[in-house]
Amino acid sequence: MIKTQTCFNTTWIAGTPRTGSMWTTNITRQIFQVSGYNVFPDKQYQHDDDYSKSYINRSLPETSSSNKYVYKVHKFLKLNLSRSKYIVNIRNPYEILTSFYHFMKCDLERAINIAKRHAMVIDYYSKMSQENLLQIRYEDIELNSINIVKEIAAFVLIDLSMEDIELISDKFNKNKVQLTINKCEADLQKKIKENVKVNKNEVVIISPENIRAFDVNTGFQSGHISNRSSSEWREIFSKNEVKKIIDSIDSVAVQLGYESEKNNNY
Repeated sequence: MIKTQTCFNTTWIAGTPRTGSMWTTNITRQIFQVSGYNVFPDKQYQHDDDYSKSYINRSLPETSSSNKYVYKVHKFLKLNLSRSKYIVNIRNPYEILTSFYHFMKCDLERAINIAKRHAMVIDYYSKMSQENLLQIRYEDIELNSINIVKEIAAFVLIDLSMEDIELISDKFNKNKVQLTINKCEADLQKKIKENVKVNKNEVVIISPENIRAFDVNTGFQSGHISNRSSSEWREIFSKNEVKKIIDSIDSVAVQLGYESEKNNNY
């Protein structure tokens, strides 16, 4: 059932890349959909500016209590935007660095900067009204996604049955998300092979060497799911790189409540 109208109609999934924000976005959208709301945008955008424009042009002037908006951005938003709630994921910066390094195929320095920035992002959003902010730890998504679905639903003022909560959690487990990505990649390859025009919204072009299929319905794309364990981050870097990483971001990890890596041998 749709609840009585409130001023709130927009949920921002904000923060740092590679913290599970795409999962959180889809879970939030599904919570509203299961509850009978129309959820916008219909298709996922690739750029923060498109979500900002939608907020100004659609969310703010919206008059229907049946419509909800869910926007995922990585840029800093103004705090306490009108009609808005914010969800921000927190992740161990060592894992952010490694995931970003692989996903973006970038140099180590850029990945370090993204990881270092994470503490600043969390500190920034922590200053806003706590009534409108939900912070989620990435490890809790992995360990008990059902509880996180329940927590998000309560935060966005939705009552769900346990059956619905379990179904939503299951719909976006790693295996099913990977199947979605696989189908998206196969469809793209088929179009390329058959010389069928590819819509620009179906691909993400980072560089000539890094072109990814993009699922417009969920926003998931090639490389979103990693089979690597979070504890294996050291194994992909050289000894000197590991030392540089620890020297650069260990204080950030500790600030966010994670264990220091300085006591472990390089």
